[in-house]
Amino acid sequence: MKRFTETIQLKDILVLTATNEITVSGTVFRDHLHFETRFNLTSTQLNVLMNQLQKLNPDIEVSELFETIQSTNQLNLFLLDASNLTENQIDLSMFQTFQPLKQIRA
Repeated sequence: MKRFTETIQLKDILVLTATNEITVSGTVFRDHLHFETRFNLTSTQLNVLMNQLQKLNPDIEVSELFETIQSTNQLNLFLLDASNLTENQIDLSMFQTFQPLKQIRA
């Protein structure tokens, strides 16, 4: 059986420090299909993702693209808008060595 290549074009990365929640959103491309998705990452997976983004964007310091947003209840959110990256499409197979990604569904 043929295995499809899955990539994601990142939209943003949101980190909520109070709960250590890391959410990635973007468009997944699987062969000729594509769909919007959102999923949670562990901090280890975030490190792998940041390293990959840094390799793809050597002229930009990717970690400096995070903006701090103060919420109404004094919690800090950190947001990286991936449209500021030159290359924001990555292969999802880089996460296969970790626990499976869990998509957020409403």
